[in-house]
Amino acid sequence: MSILLQPHSGTDPRPIGKGASGGELSRVMLAIEVVMAGSTTVPTFVFDEVDAGVGGAAAIEIGRRLAKLAERTQVIVVTHLAQVAAFANNHLNVVKDASGAVTSSSVRRLEGDDRLQEMARLLSGLGDSASGVEHARELLDVAGQDGLTDHAAASTQARQARKYAGKHASTRAHARTARTPGHPPRATPTANPGRASRQF
Repeated sequence: MSILLQPHSGTDPRPIGKGASGGELSRVMLAIEVVMAGSTTVPTFVFDEVDAGVGGAAAIEIGRRLAKLAERTQVIVVTHLAQVAAFANNHLNVVKDASGAVTSSSVRRLEGDDRLQEMARLLSGLGDSASGVEHARELLDVAGQDGLTDHAAASTQARQARKYAGKHASTRAHARTARTPGHPPRATPTANPGRASRQF
């Protein structure tokens, strides 16, 4: 059996082993695994840099496909791309230490700000980059909108609440109450429907 790949319209299908790039091989393998997962009983899939040779929008799509596969079975992914890591439910950081006589490796689970810092480092090479951290938050938001990570969904809700609170406070600060001689002060509506504040 031979699998043929036509990577672009207008090109002739060729055997995948001859006509596919490294990134295309990774994506074809992942597509096959996702399809097979619907009818297989394999308890765990392990992907070692399945995202090699890809980036940007393609990497985000790979993250989505891996998350879809993880709905049916356990998926462990080794990746250096924040676009893929954003879709994980558990983010583990593997650190190699060669400072001693024997090289050792350690693993720790990343949560909250630690996860943001690590994703920022993957994106920019700098863990304390403000733009990298903001981009990492955006990636977690994308994953959260897909309903795939509790962390991202909670992060999005918290920012929306802070944004509303700031807007509401600004509305109160700039509100004006008109007074008419012989009439009581008139209530000024705020940004929150159903509530009104009175300022004197």
